[in-house]
Amino acid sequence: MERFQRICVNLVVMCVVVGVLTSALHAAPPSDRCILIKAQVIRKDDTQALVNMGLDIWEFQQDGAIIRVTDTERMQIQKSGFVVETITEDVYEYLETISKEEISLFAELTPNRYHSHDEVIDSLIALEDSGVAKAYIIGCTHEGRDIWAVRISDNPSVDEEEPGAIFLGCHHAREWISVEVPLYIAQHLTDNYDIDQDIKHLIDNCEIWIVPVLNPDGYEYSRTTDRMWRKNRRDNGDGTFGVDLNRNYGYMWGHADAARNTSAENYRGPSAFSEPETQAVRDLVSAYDFRVLMTYHSFAQTIGYPWAYTLEPPPDERMFSDMTYSMIDLVYHTSGAVYENWKDWSDAYLLSGETADWSYGELGIYSFGIELRPVTFSQGGFRLQENQIVPTCVENLPAALYLISFAAADYGIANLTTGKTYSNIQFAINDASDGDDIVVNPGVYHENISFVDKNLTLRSTEPENPAVVASTVIGIKGPYQGSVITLSGIRNEGCLLDGLTISGGNVGISCCNVSPTVRNCVIESNGSNAIEFWRDYEPPTMIDCAVLGQVAEVDDPTLVAHWTLDETEGSAAKDSVGDKDGTLLGEPLWQPDTGVLAGALQFDGVDDYVSTETVLDPADPEVSSGFSVFAWIKGGTPGQAVLSQADGVNWLCTDSAEGYLMTELANPGRSTVGPMLAQANVTDGDWHRVGFVWDGSYRHLYVNGAEVAKDAVPLAGLKGASGGLHFGAGSTLTPGTYFSGLIDDVRIYNRVVKP
Repeated sequence: MERFQRICVNLVVMCVVVGVLTSALHAAPPSDRCILIKAQVIRKDDTQALVNMGLDIWEFQQDGAIIRVTDTERMQIQKSGFVVETITEDVYEYLETISKEEISLFAELTPNRYHSHDEVIDSLIALEDSGVAKAYIIGCTHEGRDIWAVRISDNPSVDEEEPGAIFLGCHHAREWISVEVPLYIAQHLTDNYDIDQDIKHLIDNCEIWIVPVLNPDGYEYSRTTDRMWRKNRRDNGDGTFGVDLNRNYGYMWGHADAARNTSAENYRGPSAFSEPETQAVRDLVSAYDFRVLMTYHSFAQTIGYPWAYTLEPPPDERMFSDMTYSMIDLVYHTSGAVYENWKDWSDAYLLSGETADWSYGELGIYSFGIELRPVTFSQGGFRLQENQIVPTCVENLPAALYLISFAAADYGIANLTTGKTYSNIQFAINDASDGDDIVVNPGVYHENISFVDKNLTLRSTEPENPAVVASTVIGIKGPYQGSVITLSGIRNEGCLLDGLTISGGNVGISCCNVSPTVRNCVIESNGSNAIEFWRDYEPPTMIDCAVLGQVAEVDDPTLVAHWTLDETEGSAAKDSVGDKDGTLLGEPLWQPDTGVLAGALQFDGVDDYVSTETVLDPADPEVSSGFSVFAWIKGGTPGQAVLSQADGVNWLCTDSAEGYLMTELANPGRSTVGPMLAQANVTDGDWHRVGFVWDGSYRHLYVNGAEVAKDAVPLAGLKGASGGLHFGAGSTLTPGTYFSGLIDDVRIYNRVVKP
């Protein structure tokens, strides 16, 4: 790690010389973006359209966006069809007025103030006196300033190959509070190493890197010349300056909210990693085994995680969501401040080339970004008052410690199959393969765990020893109201929980399409049900367990519609989980004793079908990441339909030549991929369970639990339709598409189901 040594004579000399030569640049006048407007926002598309224009958007409100603009930009926004209200023609004077109003005789006095870059450097060097910190220069900027970081560890001058956690501040120059929070975290860790055993444990078992000021050129420019400066200070060669560092990272660089225009506030740079600041992060993060990463920004009070460039969820969505809500809870219970999950935030939009997408997408690091105080620009916005510095730092400290605890290498968990050790049960599960044996040492593990469709053994070191079982506790800490352990995927065997105490949450163990074995365990919860399993699946096998609560059969919450077709008479097919009862048209016959699961419905192939209301739109973002459709059928002939959408296409049908299963659901656009055909005959007179699954990228067809067709290349999405469904007829009710046979147990899920 010699390139990160603080004493680097050549680098220091170069930075000093360049700094002297470029000091005159600081005399440049403030930005000509002096007008503050509110542009009316009606639809979600309006938000993204404004974002993609490269504007300096400060805030999204319920009915509009607050934007700092030039007069030309204001006219462009109006020409684009937005209704514009001008708040002020001089934003600098306006902000100064707000600031003076806030600093009154009744304002809270505070000795705290924002640090300059030089003061930050002095503070980082001073941390070395603790014995557990060492300051390093990790890069040099366009204007010759050093980029400083501090490593906090029990041996801070030695690479111990421990897993790490990294915290980054000040990508954006005007976000001064984003400097103070990481600096405060560094000071708290070093100040408390000798007096707080929890802090000592984290520092002894983790390499913690903190970079309070990633963008020192822009930061100092915002302090001396233009308070609202956002970017770094690259000379773009055309009279403009600056690159948005948080659009310059290499993963999905140059897509949404990443402007080519050099004068744009979100200018992405001439190429990915073109900037010395992002290069410094890339080189540092790539050199260590970082498990978690956090970047600090302002303002809005939200916490975000990948993906930012797309609406598609990341592979570790459940883990990210649980960690985010845990941090939100920690902030709230520290100060009462309300932070939101960025993905639940009504004003969330797409952006690309940002830090967390890169560190997760390229390196697999659990990565987050926090927008700090305040909520709105009317509360100070980027000019957060100095009496808010300490409260903001204090409320964000527990979330940072929580992230470090995920990375701390206490080696309490081991995968005996691979020999790897982990500090976190979920990390071990994510890294495991079917059949692996994961063992946890005695201790209390505050985690929400998902088996993520894997057949695994999770056990204590001595499952037969009651004392070890009692001291090996997996439990949720705080008000989170989910399940402690979730097992999912259609698995009849292979999942084993052995010798654990499981407590907390609304449910101790939730079994979703899986029937695990639970042995030598103590299971309890904060709710009435200690264990839940989904209806129509086998309950878990319990061996020598103490269950303090109910073992309850519950409905699958992802099953959005289910027609059992078990009626004996009547003109309606009941939806057992929703309100989409079907209406019988023609004269299909109830067959109460001839279905696979109780009764079924007989169609004549001429004019019989069932019509329902809309259940879902294949292109709806809420279901575009995955949905599944299954039905049992018997009979039929080539060219007939099992399930179709009135103003769309046939979801499940047979081809006109052989009676092979196919789907006509396809993607929209000029490069439309057509129907998908499986080499599986389903019209041979036997019962078959047929299914269509969309996983967000690929279409899958299933027959009798086996995958019989899948797309060779990913699709951008599916074509939308909002009409009702037809059982036993084509989407246009064309003669020849009516089904001749039995249909039973039609199910639709708003998730991916793997039979």
